[in-house]
Amino acid sequence: MADQQNKLGSAGLTTQDLQNPLSFIANTGAEKEREKRFQQLRQERERDIQLGQKRAQEIAPEGVLGRLQGIDSAEAQALRETRLRALQRVQQQQQRQLAGTQARGGVTGGLAGQQQINLANQQLQQQQAAQQALLSEQSRIQRGINQFNLGQAGKEFAARQAIGLGEAGLGAAERGAVLSQLSAEAGAAATRAASGGGKK
Repeated sequence: MADQQNKLGSAGLTTQDLQNPLSFIANTGAEKEREKRFQQLRQERERDIQLGQKRAQEIAPEGVLGRLQGIDSAEAQALRETRLRALQRVQQQQQRQLAGTQARGGVTGGLAGQQQINLANQQLQQQQAAQQALLSEQSRIQRGINQFNLGQAGKEFAARQAIGLGEAGLGAAERGAVLSQLSAEAGAAATRAASGGGKK
């Protein structure tokens, strides 16, 4: 143990230098370029990530898959009027049927008036039910549109993530090989120095 420490001391090293050879290499004048290269590789990695994100935004920008538009006020009004006209035709037919029934049966006076009132109340309920059904239908359509648009946005986000990672990873393999080589060289240099092959 003492012999090893003497060798380390003669080489200008400590046991901590062996445990952290990169730190030792970084602090030696001959190897500062290697540490500089480490920093450059890190900067290149960050640049690759930024370029990947930019490229992903260019290829798959928000909305590229398309979106469905909701029902606007004009469309809603047109649909309401269409449904109302259809209901009015039905109710007019109901009124003609009641009038024909009363004529054939000789129903007049108060009884005829009461039957007309009853029909009017029934038709009012039909109109209210039709309005509620229309609102429910429009709400259901809008929910479907919203779900579709969310799905499209999710697909676009996933595409951007995949593209960004792919673009950023193009240089990752090369940098990884260089970093591994630099680490190996740093460890070898520290070992040589510890065994007496370093500085005198």
